[in-house]
Amino acid sequence: MSQNIIFAAIKVVKSWDDPQYMSLGKDQRDAILKRLTKTPKSFCNREILHFHEAHSDLSNWQDEIEEALTNADDPAIQLKQIDRQQEVNKLLMSEISEYKTNFEKLNKTGSTLAQLCLEEEGVKVHDIIELHNARMLLCDQVCENGEKPLKRLCKDESIMSTL
Repeated sequence: MSQNIIFAAIKVVKSWDDPQYMSLGKDQRDAILKRLTKTPKSFCNREILHFHEAHSDLSNWQDEIEEALTNADDPAIQLKQIDRQQEVNKLLMSEISEYKTNFEKLNKTGSTLAQLCLEEEGVKVHDIIELHNARMLLCDQVCENGEKPLKRLCKDESIMSTL
């Protein structure tokens, strides 16, 4: 909401010609300039704070998922163990899939925020986004790579049981 107000105000001020702007008193001109620079800055600061909170929440979640993936057992030999491992892997894949919307929101919000803020903050925001995306991709790959041998073992086990 406040972002829309800011952009509308900037659009109005940009539409003024020099004589129209200069016809305002110096105090009015200074107040307009101060407001147009102060409001976006406070808006960006507030949004950066929200972005960092979301980043922290997703980081904590990623830490938990990465720990679960690290602690996952090597593929088992017995069919019961393989089935249990497949269930655990499916749960992890499901949880990762559910969180993908949060990552997409973080990417979208972060990209927009990086454009609105000072360059230094924008670079930090992009770094955070890239880090989250790399970690998410790694989690996806670990889950997929863990599922393949389980499926193969399960198939091999079923062939062995028919002999």
